[in-house]
Amino acid sequence: MLLFTIKFVHSLILVYMLGCLYLVWQYGLTGFYKRWMPLALASVALEGAVFFGYGMKCPLTEWALALGDKTGSDLLMDILFEQPVNIIPSYITFFVVGLCVAGWRFWQEQKPLNYAEQRAS
Repeated sequence: MLLFTIKFVHSLILVYMLGCLYLVWQYGLTGFYKRWMPLALASVALEGAVFFGYGMKCPLTEWALALGDKTGSDLLMDILFEQPVNIIPSYITFFVVGLCVAGWRFWQEQKPLNYAEQRAS
């Protein structure tokens, strides 16, 4: 039961972090969800701190392995894939690119209007 709970919580965290990644990209591409960006960025920063602080390993994966799980992956990975898939490099790359797009949008929103735009408004 403890192993199932760990894998279930691991799945919930994965879905939440993918939601945060979605918010970063949605803001970067459309400008929507700007008020949720601090929460999304803080969540990803906390996840990164735990991951890097634990020696580039997920503590929940290590705990599941210690309890006798074969792969240590979350329930979603067990359901969707036959073999364990390491999504961390793809997640990091997708987040960094999304962060750059969101940063560009934020920078564009902070730029002062040029003279022609100021006269028109």
